[in-house]
Amino acid sequence: MQRHDAPILASSAALALVVGVVVLGRTTYGRRLYAVGTNAPAAFLAGIEVRRVLVVPYVVSAVGAALTGVLLVGYRGQAFNNMGDEYLFSSAVAVAVGGASILGGRGNYLGTVAGALILILVTALLPLFHLGTAAVQVSYGVILIVAVIAANARERTRG
Repeated sequence: MQRHDAPILASSAALALVVGVVVLGRTTYGRRLYAVGTNAPAAFLAGIEVRRVLVVPYVVSAVGAALTGVLLVGYRGQAFNNMGDEYLFSSAVAVAVGGASILGGRGNYLGTVAGALILILVTALLPLFHLGTAAVQVSYGVILIVAVIAANARERTRG
């Protein structure tokens, strides 16, 4: 990555964040999507067309995965069958750290972004302690366990 590319990447990420927050938090579609994610049968009974609401996140996810794949091939310089596997666990941990329920129905976009930023911080700090890549995976596991315990404690206090 060249020096002049960083402002473009940062502004693109900020734009995606703002669009995601506005669409999910301030539009009728976002409220319907949260309703379907929380309880699809109840959303159907409330008059929401569940299938129509679910098409957009799948399409957005597919386009994002394709774009990420193209960028990853450009970064690595070659393509191979399971080249994104190393990012799978960290993605799940970022979502859990961001406060989303692994079982579904709870969470938000800003929390997921915050979880991803926390993991980036951990990944950047661990090499300062001369720890290898295995330590990064172990730390992700510990962070995931702590996030699940905190979410469980939060659910118990809510009642």
